[in-house]
Amino acid sequence: MPAVIAVRQCGEVALPVPGMRQRMAAGKAEIIRKTVAAELPAMQCLQLARTEQRRGATLIDGQTVAEKAQKLWQNYLRQRMQP
Repeated sequence: MPAVIAVRQCGEVALPVPGMRQRMAAGKAEIIRKTVAAELPAMQCLQLARTEQRRGATLIDGQTVAEKAQKLWQNYLRQRMQP
């Protein structure tokens, strides 16, 4: 079974998940051991911010679901259905 290594950058973690082919190949692969000296990076991430992704939305007012569906059809969908 291949080793699963977590890639981490300022709190965000992404785990690569091996597929069946990789698992089968890993069972036959030779294990190579290497020692790595831990060094501090020249730059450190101080803050990670995600840009806000907003999509446009329109709220449809109505007393019943049927009334809202009718307004949706008349005001938005019918225009898009015409060639």
